[in-house]
Amino acid sequence: MEKCEKRLEKSLEKISEVLENARQLLTFSEKDIEILKIRKDLLKSWSDEIIEDFYDNLLKSKKAREIIEKNNINLIKLKQANKEWYEQIVSGNVDEKFFKYSFYVGLLHIYYGVDNHLMILMADVLRRKFLKLCLETFDEEEAFEVYQSFSKIVAAFVGMTVEGYVFMLTEALMDILGMKPKLVDRLLKMELKQAIQYFRKNLI
Repeated sequence: MEKCEKRLEKSLEKISEVLENARQLLTFSEKDIEILKIRKDLLKSWSDEIIEDFYDNLLKSKKAREIIEKNNINLIKLKQANKEWYEQIVSGNVDEKFFKYSFYVGLLHIYYGVDNHLMILMADVLRRKFLKLCLETFDEEEAFEVYQSFSKIVAAFVGMTVEGYVFMLTEALMDILGMKPKLVDRLLKMELKQAIQYFRKNLI
């Protein structure tokens, strides 16, 4: 338990790093939060439609259905949790706690066996549905302004979730195997070097 707590403390550095990159690379700022916040009542009215569309698409995946069934996940509760998450974004409640939660989602994905590619693809499904509703509701300029603000937050959330997944999986395995980070890094690079050489020779 103590090792786990130390890993989680270390993870806070990753959260800060991803958030800083989001500010620099996506030009994410308080302005984006405000753009959504002043339209929150309208954007929240889309909640049910967006979540139903999200799960209609997600359940097309055999892997997603198997995860839900195998773990006896209550789909109604899952939809409600995602609805609350969406409404938190469009209400402008995007703070450090929100991004810590995204790291936590990465841990849940490891636990339940959710592949990162599935989460990344579904984030795009969510963004496209949001864009569609924006274009149907606002003039083009305003639609893209609102969409961009929403998209930046979702992108940052996805980045945090992936980091949570990779960071905790790597750290936990190092502890289990009793290996030092430098040794793991060296062994990984050796394996990657062979994989890269194979791809260059046979697949590219």
